[in-house]
Amino acid sequence: MVETIISVLVGAAITWLVSKHYYKRAGNELKTETEKLKNLTEMILRWLEVDGNNIKVIRDSSGKPANLARIVEPAESVGVSACITSFVHKSGEEDSRT
Repeated sequence: MVETIISVLVGAAITWLVSKHYYKRAGNELKTETEKLKNLTEMILRWLEVDGNNIKVIRDSSGKPANLARIVEPAESVGVSACITSFVHKSGEEDSRT
C-alpha cells in the first residue's frame, strides 16, 4: 500500500516537472512572437500615416495605437446644376418646355 502511494506521488512529481518545463517554454515562445507582431504592427501603422495615405493613427495617453481615422479633404469647390424638363399643371396635363 505504501509503495503504491509513493509510486503515485513520484509519477505526479515527474508529470508536474515535465509539464512545467513545456508550459514555460511555450509561454516564452508566445511572448517572443507577441513582441514581433507588435513591432510589425507599429511599422505598418507608421507606413499608413505617411503623407498621401490619408490615414491618422489615434493613440492613447501612453502612445499605443487606439484607433484609425481616415482623413477626408474637402473639395475646393462644389457645383450644383439643375434643369427642368417638364411641368405638370393642376389639371394633370404635362407641359413640356424644352
